[in-house]
Amino acid sequence: VAGDVAANLARAAGQSEREIGMAANQAAIQAATAAGLSELQAQEHAIEWAGRSAAATARKAGLSDEDVALISGRAAGQAAQLQGWAVEESGKYAAQVAGKAAADLARQAGQSDEQVANAA
Repeated sequence: VAGDVAANLARAAGQSEREIGMAANQAAIQAATAAGLSELQAQEHAIEWAGRSAAATARKAGLSDEDVALISGRAAGQAAQLQGWAVEESGKYAAQVAGKAAADLARQAGQSDEQVANAA
């Protein structure tokens, strides 16, 4: 929620997409650390939030399931890099987030457990 609020405020102020992402990411980290998470856990939370938020936006835009998963992973990777994560590390984490998005979409489509696992 904190990330969404920060993104909306940054967007209303006319900031660039990068600035909007940075504001949302920082707000999500601050909220997570305030809730008692470690700095690393807070960063992971913010990165996952970026992926989920991008996936929701892509779904609303009517993009295909494959595109939703790709966009989710890409957003997570960018968020990880904004946190200063190495490219290799952010890429691995982005792949995990994209897999989760694909699995969520398969689950929502009523697919079997096997199909959900294959999507992930």
